[in-house]
Amino acid sequence: MIGSFRIKTIKGAQLVVIGTDFKLELKSDMLEIESDFSNVSNRCITHIDFEIDAKDLSKIEPSKIKTLELSSKKDKVIFSMLEYADDEE
Repeated sequence: MIGSFRIKTIKGAQLVVIGTDFKLELKSDMLEIESDFSNVSNRCITHIDFEIDAKDLSKIEPSKIKTLELSSKKDKVIFSMLEYADDEE
């Protein structure tokens, strides 16, 4: 993840995927997470992996997802899906 979300924790992170007919809570594979500052983008780069069961994999389709909520410690970032028009004019 690249952005202003900066984290340093030994308790891991959580990702909540909220869809049209489901809510999926995922925990990070690693507990120790630390963001790195990038001079190139003037933002932080954070590497996070999440566990997902094979049975839940089919739920993760862009057309079904409404929001993603990433949280760790007291920080929370909410990502909304962007809608775009497919103009073929």
